[in-house]
Amino acid sequence: MGLTVWLILTMILIMVEIISLGLTSIWFAGGAFVAGLISLTGAHWLIQILTFAVVSTILFVFTRPFAAKHLLRHVEKTNVDSLIGKEGIVKETINNFDSHGIVRISGMEWTARSADNTKIPAGETVTVQKISGVKLIVTKSYQTDKTYPVLQDFCNMLKEQPEAESKELTKQMSEIIKKTEEE
Repeated sequence: MGLTVWLILTMILIMVEIISLGLTSIWFAGGAFVAGLISLTGAHWLIQILTFAVVSTILFVFTRPFAAKHLLRHVEKTNVDSLIGKEGIVKETINNFDSHGIVRISGMEWTARSADNTKIPAGETVTVQKISGVKLIVTKSYQTDKTYPVLQDFCNMLKEQPEAESKELTKQMSEIIKKTEEE
């Protein structure tokens, strides 16, 4: 194989890399370039192909992690990816068995399914765990627990109190939680 073949292959692989921007073919372009340099020595075509494979593999294994870390770190999440971890309000009861469920997040309504196959009634607060196609996979949020606002108030009170009083407040809070759970 001659230098021309390797240079054409190098250019094709560079063009693919420019189009894809995914750090997928640049390593093979480097291998093709080095194989082209080897072809100038008159090496047998098997040696050229072996050089292409070895150099491409070495570049891929040893430089891709470094390049991906430094070149792809500024890739921002898409709007859909940014929904993971956000909370929303169930607008239509989520029932996986009937294929129903609508959640509103940031003013937009999304089809939703329960991550654990439980029914989640309208009005509940849910957290997005993942996205499957165009559906949000959600779980009930802790904020839907009746004790959550009480616990938040309690934490705020503890921050304001001296350490000696915190034991008494903790005892009082335990009693409040028990009463709330009974309701």
